[in-house]
Amino acid sequence: MLQRIVLSPENRRKNNVETNLESLEILMGGNNRTELQIGSRVRVVKKENQKSDSLMESVVTAILTKSAFHPHSIKVRLDNGSVGRVKDII
Repeated sequence: MLQRIVLSPENRRKNNVETNLESLEILMGGNNRTELQIGSRVRVVKKENQKSDSLMESVVTAILTKSAFHPHSIKVRLDNGSVGRVKDII
């Protein structure tokens, strides 16, 4: 469930979006809380592995992020007790 949205300079003017970037990319793979459920099978990156981007596959037991959207992805607790941010929903 990876969706890419690119706002070109023309679209930014039309939609009144102001930014200094040439284009803005928002990757949606675990950024929306509504995409997740307890029991979902996901791939997450743990805090200590963020630089290496090492992913771990497991099942969600709790959704820890309270907001509906998070730019760095939704934080979850997995069935083995570890905590990480969702990168892919399987």
